[in-house]
This record gives sequence, C-alpha cells and structure tokens, in this order.
Amino acid sequence: MPGYTLYGAEVSYFTGKARAYLDWRGVDYVEELATQQVYRDIILPSVGWPVIPVMKTPSGEIVQDTADIIAHVEVAEGLSPPAIPDTPVQAFVAQLLQLYADEWL
Repeated sequence: MPGYTLYGAEVSYFTGKARAYLDWRGVDYVEELATQQVYRDIILPSVGWPVIPVMKTPSGEIVQDTADIIAHVEVAEGLSPPAIPDTPVQAFVAQLLQLYADEWL
C-alpha cells in the first residue's frame, strides 16, 4: 500500500508540479483522478471547496495546495538535500520565485 495518495488531474498544472516533486523525491505514492466521487467523498468534506491537487498522507491527513504538499513531505520524510533552503534569505527567495512562477509565469 502506498504512503501517499495524490488526487488531481493530468491537465492540472499544480497537480503536475506536485507529481514532479513526489517523483523527484522518490516518495511512495499513487495518483488518483479527482472524479465526482472523490470530490464528494474526500475533497469537499476535508477541504470545503472543489480544488486540486489534494494529498492524503499515510496517517490520513489531507493536505491541499502544492506548496503545502511539498512542505509537508519535506518535514515528514526528512529527505536531504532539502527542497526548501534552510537559511532565511534563501528560503524567502525560493518562496518568492515559486510564487512568481505559480502566479505569473
């Protein structure tokens, strides 16, 4: 049984970003299409609105938003080197570039 389940869609940019991160990290996960049933039974009750990607952790916790998914896996898995820099200035610049790329590129 996989550790994580990523609910999303093939055509979703943000699902692709989460998928690429999980693949790069070698994290054990499966990807499931966010069908009407998944929205009804998992996403809406847990998140409150219809959005993807959503990730279910091995403990059953639901994490929504690509940046939060990445941050959660970084902390939970403790992989090295970190995807998010440790120093405050580097972390700030990394988050700024991520926001810029997500919102305007």
